Amino acid sequence: MLSFLKALWRTARFEHALLLAVAIIAAYFDHTPLLSEWLALGIAAAILSEIAAFSINDYADRETDRINKKDTPLVKGEISPHAVLLFSLSSLIASSLLALALPLQAGAVVIFANLFSLLYNFVLKRVPLAGNLYVAFTMALPFIFGGFLAGSNLNSRTLLFALIAFVAGLGREIIKSIEDMEGDAKFRKTLPLAIGEKKALWIARALYFLALILSFLVPLKPPFHLLLIIAAFVIFGAGFSNYKKSRKLSLAGMSLATLSYLLNVFL
Repeated sequence: MLSFLKALWRTARFEHALLLAVAIIAAYFDHTPLLSEWLALGIAAAILSEIAAFSINDYADRETDRINKKDTPLVKGEISPHAVLLFSLSSLIASSLLALALPLQAGAVVIFANLFSLLYNFVLKRVPLAGNLYVAFTMALPFIFGGFLAGSNLNSRTLLFALIAFVAGLGREIIKSIEDMEGDAKFRKTLPLAIGEKKALWIARALYFLALILSFLVPLKPPFHLLLIIAAFVIFGAGFSNYKKSRKLSLAGMSLATLSYLLNVFL
């Protein structure tokens, strides 16, 4: 039983849920000082949506992962495809039901994310760049979602954080596609397979550089602005590391950037 729960934990990527929650909380309190029941419901809906997206991804990619990611619980046989599918669909339905109780704009974000997670896993990821664009957009959504939960128009700071998350996320996804070229070549045509590894890598580096430039424009208090700029340099540096290390560095940079937003709101 314990091994099964561990397999579910790894399939759902719960560590990403923490980053998701931090982004939502930061954006929410950047728009209002008032605590509302919408915040707890919104975080729960978003986390369930994230769990569903990652789980469906593992289910849809179980064949390519035998080449690209041999250590996933599904590939290693620690959990069955049927269990992953049931887990993902249950999370998707629960997330969508919670979304119906949220303010209109916030609920629409969750429903949109849930529908497109299905479209991504079974259609978009087979189209060069389209899948990368979708995943990058989901990295920007928590900031937008947090603002909508507060029931207000989005301020410039939130929009800039969302834009940085999208640009850096797109770069990160392109590098992940480069790393997965061997397995992807047998099942779909990704951007690196369409234009070549070197061109795709330079596009990713250009996107990381754009994220770095955008970080200077975000209106934050000086110490937290410095933290954001350091995070952006970490992300930019990820474009010049080996692919496996690049994924970890870019995620660390994005986590640090989100933390800078949270600290700016509360301190």
